[in-house]
Amino acid sequence: MRVKFRREEMKIAAAKAALLMNALRATPPPAFAALRYDATKLSTLTDVKFEPVFSAIGRLKAIPEAMWFWTEAMRLRGTHT
Repeated sequence: MRVKFRREEMKIAAAKAALLMNALRATPPPAFAALRYDATKLSTLTDVKFEPVFSAIGRLKAIPEAMWFWTEAMRLRGTHT
């Protein structure tokens, strides 16, 4: 059986994996329930500016869910935007 995986879905899956990895490494670990995506949380990303090294995340504005997960992963990692 062949499964089709759209580009948008791949980007969201990669962002979720990055968030999970950073959550597992965080000390103390965050409450995983707080890491669930909710469209109302997007208001915190309206004016986010990314360092040039992380400019690819800024290009995810067309996929808000992926952008939110990556931003949260970076926050947990301690990388400032």
